[in-house]
Amino acid sequence: ESFHSRIAQDREILKILLLLTGSIQSTRDEVTDFLGKFDDFAWLWTDSARDTYAAFAAQKPSLDEFEKKIRFFVDVETKLQNMQTTTAIGVLQLNSSGLISQLTELVRGWSLQFLDELHQKARQKLETLTEHIRQMSKRLKRTVSDIDALRHVMETLNYIREKES
Repeated sequence: ESFHSRIAQDREILKILLLLTGSIQSTRDEVTDFLGKFDDFAWLWTDSARDTYAAFAAQKPSLDEFEKKIRFFVDVETKLQNMQTTTAIGVLQLNSSGLISQLTELVRGWSLQFLDELHQKARQKLETLTEHIRQMSKRLKRTVSDIDALRHVMETLNYIREKES
């Protein structure tokens, strides 16, 4: 008779083995549930911040939509920081502080991607506007010495008035 068959016949060992199997399965289920809390953040490591920004920018978002998106990232970061860093499951003590800090860094990276793009877009528009104002100012500073110069200044003023309205 083999060792395995002798153990399989002992009822006490079988009872303890079944209890141990049940306990391990229960712990496994609880750990799976615990890890499920992080499923809401899966987009941080499965999606690309650049691709997501490109899709967002393709919709030609307004400043309010940018603000809403940045606020979303701030809310995700707050949610992460409010999560428990340690959780007791049976005899296990799970420490998720490293995972939470890495997820927080990922959220900040996403936020920076959107903020950098917004900054570049705003800077480009500001430079264009500044150049336009400089050109209009230059046209308005033209000395009015004849009727042609007066017509030119008046056209510039009309153009500015139309653009403002």
